Amino acid sequence: MCRRMFPTLSTRKTVSLFTKDLDICNGQLVEVYHECWETVVANLKEVVVTCRTDIQDGAAANDGAASDASGEVWSSFVCIVYIFLQ
Repeated sequence: MCRRMFPTLSTRKTVSLFTKDLDICNGQLVEVYHECWETVVANLKEVVVTCRTDIQDGAAANDGAASDASGEVWSSFVCIVYIFLQ
């Protein structure tokens, strides 16, 4: 679903949608999974879109980097956009 909404994003990016507008959220940001998007979108006033890019780096760890089981270093860069629907 996110790929349909943001078709120009690289496949290396992970897009997630979050909201506080549903009763289940209790005022906290909760991820809206693609399986329920069509069901809940009419009830949303605001959506937070995060776009994360994970970059593999063989160099030493730096700020925000984490190592996986193979010892490779991964860094994440996150872009956050607020969308007001109503």
